[in-house]
Amino acid sequence: MDEDCIKLTSYFGERHRADGKFVGEALLDLYSQHEIAASILLRGAEGFGLKHRLRTDQYLTLSEDLPFMAIAVDSRTRIKDVLDLTQQINRAGLITLERARLLSEDIDPVGLSENFDEATKLTIYFGRQDRVFQVPAFEVICDLLHRRGIAGATTLVGVDGTARGHRQRARLLGRNANVPLMVVAVGLGGAGARRASRALPGLAGER
Repeated sequence: MDEDCIKLTSYFGERHRADGKFVGEALLDLYSQHEIAASILLRGAEGFGLKHRLRTDQYLTLSEDLPFMAIAVDSRTRIKDVLDLTQQINRAGLITLERARLLSEDIDPVGLSENFDEATKLTIYFGRQDRVFQVPAFEVICDLLHRRGIAGATTLVGVDGTARGHRQRARLLGRNANVPLMVVAVGLGGAGARRASRALPGLAGER
């Protein structure tokens, strides 16, 4: 499947609440109820918001209310269905929308024009314990992207999310095998974008 989609990102504090629930939990409940194709809740280690109050996990006195980020990706129609509710839940935070293309199943290289000269961001979502021939999938993916000459790639560990519309939440006890990971890779300029495009069939084969 190759579909034009929207990436909805919400930024907020760990302890922010909405109607008695933590904002992060409320957003992932919403995305699960609407069977959003892919979503992930990420916990930051340091950051600040509009009030410029620095929060960091390095010091006990500053470790409360660390930055959180909730990302949801799906068709324009599905994201539109949850956008107003997302804004109601995340009243004090920041919300952004980005154009995206959702690729799944059999993935072919994405066609790019010869004069395309923009940086491209490639994001891969998969389970925390996914393996490729007994090797962690994130290691295989980062190695493949490195060999293909992609400018950079980062693996981010989620604490909650949805995969193909199903909720996958981290538990204190358990393997948490299907809790999502996210690898973000960047291709610089047209050449980097074309390298990312050519890597797509290999990524599909490694999942």
